[in-house]
Amino acid sequence: MTCLWLFLFFLRLSALTFGGGMVLLGMAREQLRGREDLSPEELDRIVQLAGALPGPIAGSTAYLVGHHYRGFPGALCAVVGVVAPP
Repeated sequence: MTCLWLFLFFLRLSALTFGGGMVLLGMAREQLRGREDLSPEELDRIVQLAGALPGPIAGSTAYLVGHHYRGFPGALCAVVGVVAPP
């Protein structure tokens, strides 16, 4: 998964979901569920951490998923993608 893919993934989710961060979290979880490079346990851990971290849950989700795949550059691309539409 490239940084560009992470940016476009979260850009699309942020632009097309209504209802706030919880809806984005659910959509991200649903779309990431079938990937073989992210186990169900890791996905559950990301969801739990995103809910526990302070701040917007959409930004936390983007950061954690981006960091899982590409480290800090991936986290930065994912967060920029999620905050660009608003």
